Amino acid sequence: MTKTLNITSIFLFVLLLTGCVKDPPPVLTPSAMQVDVPNMQATGTLTITSNAKWTAQATGSWFTISPSSGVGDGVITITAQNNVTNYSRTGSIILTTGVSGNTNYLRKIVSVTQSFSQLSVDYDNVSFEKDAGSKIVKVTANTPWTLQIPSSASWLSVNTASGSTSGDL
Repeated sequence: MTKTLNITSIFLFVLLLTGCVKDPPPVLTPSAMQVDVPNMQATGTLTITSNAKWTAQATGSWFTISPSSGVGDGVITITAQNNVTNYSRTGSIILTTGVSGNTNYLRKIVSVTQSFSQLSVDYDNVSFEKDAGSKIVKVTANTPWTLQIPSSASWLSVNTASGSTSGDL
């Protein structure tokens, strides 16, 4: 009987020890602390490495994220509205895991930046002599553009009438 009691005591002690194993500390690691998205047709991704349930919240009204939560590793897709303003804009994604105030709580903030649309030419006015000739006009752009020549200027032609980046006309 004593032998049975000792074996039972040892078994219960081992069971108690193995039952007291703590969960590993949470991991919440974004692939970058800043994501830059283009000014037009903007999407970006953020990879999350985690061993726990996490949530993500977008702070900018000009972009959305999907998904807004997950368990374990995941990829967040960032979709931004076209930025046709003349200034860059910044928002953030707040990532959290655990319960605020507990030891298992982690919070990471990832900055999301979007450049503004740029379109300029190196000449405001181009003049030609009465004889045929050509000029080069440099376009600086990070947004789609189209050149329109008035019908009254049928004598004028260009090698490129549209584009989405910088180039020469």
